[in-house]
Amino acid sequence: TLQIAQEAGISVLNVLLWATGVYGGLASGNVISAQICLDGLEKNLYLHRKHEVVQFHFLKAGIEFLKGNFSFAQDKISLALQHHQEVGRPFLVESTRSCLAQVLIEIDDIEAARTHLHQSIQYARLFRSPFLEHHCLLIMAYSYLKRYSIHDALTFLSEGLRIAQENDFLCLNLWWRPQVMARLFSLALEHDIEVKYVKSVI
Repeated sequence: TLQIAQEAGISVLNVLLWATGVYGGLASGNVISAQICLDGLEKNLYLHRKHEVVQFHFLKAGIEFLKGNFSFAQDKISLALQHHQEVGRPFLVESTRSCLAQVLIEIDDIEAARTHLHQSIQYARLFRSPFLEHHCLLIMAYSYLKRYSIHDALTFLSEGLRIAQENDFLCLNLWWRPQVMARLFSLALEHDIEVKYVKSVI
């Protein structure tokens, strides 16, 4: 698509197309692909287009998160959240908040992460966004699994996977980490939670 746009001299959608590539890389855990697309996005970025700049911060945070650079990721995702709040984009605020929660979990600020997740879950239920809801529930499950609170982890995992199965979601996390999803899937299979669906995703 980018090649066709370039050959036709149409550049207005370049940022959107490159961003789509980054989102795909992050959702599949492919950091290399995500970084290549982010580099392409950055070359086409106009600083006066605030939404595109905020999106860049969000995507950069995701790449750094997958690389394990949690402090840098926290700075970028916090900046993206702040800007989304300033311009009033509720859905983007909450999806960004859910990703900030993932960073906070990894730096052991788990209570703050859960506070963010509870807020995003409330929003998702109020505005009927099953994708955002299941995304947050699975992150919440991991926050308990990381602390070895298996009972609580199972509660959130069951609900999150139920929603994912009902909607046949293929993307279960905006920032996919195979090692984390493997732990959640293993727990689900051990406790007979949405077994057919989990196996289909694996």
